[in-house]
Amino acid sequence: MPGDTSSKPCLLVVDDDEQVLGLLSDVLAENHEVVTFSHPVRALDWCRQVGSLFRVSTLITDLQMPGLNGLDLIRQIRVCLPGLPAIILSGSWTALEVAESHSLPGVIFLPKPFDIPSLLSALRKVSGRHG
Repeated sequence: MPGDTSSKPCLLVVDDDEQVLGLLSDVLAENHEVVTFSHPVRALDWCRQVGSLFRVSTLITDLQMPGLNGLDLIRQIRVCLPGLPAIILSGSWTALEVAESHSLPGVIFLPKPFDIPSLLSALRKVSGRHG
C-alpha cells in the first residue's frame, strides 16, 4: 500500500482519459508510487480522507475534466496538502486558464501531446530536483 514503508515518492495522477492514466502510471511506477484517479472529485475525496498518510510529493492532473477542472483541483487539494507541487496537462488552454495557472505557485504546465523526457523533466523541476 502506498505510503506504508516505501521510500519512493508518491505521485497523485488525475486524468479522465484512461489511456493517459495507464501511460503515466506505467512510466512513473519504476521510481514512484503512483495513485491514479479518472475522476477529480474521487481524487479530492481520497485526499481529504487519507492523502496525508501517503506523503504525496506531486500532483499530475489534466486541466479539462468533468466535475472539477485541474486548476480547481489543485486549489482544493492544497487545503489538505498545502503547497503540493503540481503539473497540469492540457491540449488546449484559454487565456484565463493560462493566467490562473501562473497565479498558482509550484505549478508547471505541460502541453499535450507530451513526450516522456518532457514529463520527467517537468517532474524534476516542480519537485525541486535538478538533473
